Amino acid sequence: MLCPIIIFQTDGDELFHLKKTVKDQRRGNLDFSFEDVLTATEKTRATIYTIIPGPSFIAIKKDEQLKRAKTLFENNIKAFNEMRSIVFEPNKIKVSEKSLKLYAEFYRRQQWAIAEIAKFTGGKTDYLEQPEQADKVYSAILSEINLRYIIGYYPTNQARNGKKREVKTEVRGHPEYSIWGRRAYIPAEAKK
Repeated sequence: MLCPIIIFQTDGDELFHLKKTVKDQRRGNLDFSFEDVLTATEKTRATIYTIIPGPSFIAIKKDEQLKRAKTLFENNIKAFNEMRSIVFEPNKIKVSEKSLKLYAEFYRRQQWAIAEIAKFTGGKTDYLEQPEQADKVYSAILSEINLRYIIGYYPTNQARNGKKREVKTEVRGHPEYSIWGRRAYIPAEAKK
């Protein structure tokens, strides 16, 4: 059985283009939702690893989120200025705390969504804060892929109705072990 592996390197800004999200007047929304993405990953049985460029905004204190948001905001302005050959003057950048909170929440929600997709499929999420980290991050994913096991079983429920089924995997007698993988699957529907 082929179990595809997908590596997404993204900050998750595509999240707001999915349907059932805030309408983007410039580009419009896509014809599928976040739930559709999750369902598609279940059907294909793909494992997704996400690599998020930049600092983490997940599971950190609000004051640290604001610091990271300010740094990211300034870096984005600096990059924008460099692309247009404009002199970058950091002391002239003024941004309100309210704006920083919105900016931090925007990044936190995006990162949470793509991290959930990875977790849902049995993959993991890592952060690429500096370009020099790329080799380490990608090597860790390759190493993990090489250590994967595929466990198969024959379900007692033979219905091929396309309905989601929960799966629990454990190592008996070893509660200290953790199993990283899918917790559900959708059986292929019977061919007509």
